[in-house]
Amino acid sequence: MLKQYNVKWKKTGNKEGVKPRFKVICPICGNKMIKRNSTLEHETKGGSNFDTTIPYDHIKYKCIRCAFIAPFDIPYENEYWARTLVRRNNQRLYCPPLKEWEAEDEQVAEQLKSLGYFD
Repeated sequence: MLKQYNVKWKKTGNKEGVKPRFKVICPICGNKMIKRNSTLEHETKGGSNFDTTIPYDHIKYKCIRCAFIAPFDIPYENEYWARTLVRRNNQRLYCPPLKEWEAEDEQVAEQLKSLGYFD
């Protein structure tokens, strides 16, 4: 089941964990979305005799233009989840480096100017 679900996501083998094989586009305004953060989680399902722990990555993408946030829950295999956690120095939360946001600085500045900042 996990293999079928993850065909749209590619394992990176680093702190990031996975990245999409598709372009993440805002459903509200059509702008490109950027990864905001990623949190390694696990959820227990089932009754007392059938408990199953499902490890997953809760990823949030944010639109720079309209600030819409799109969450994705991507299930991981137990081993890959544990390796990703070790790569993150046992920190479940991962935020991409600010360098990835620098390319969008001009668009953010325009948005702030339209709101009355930087006059």
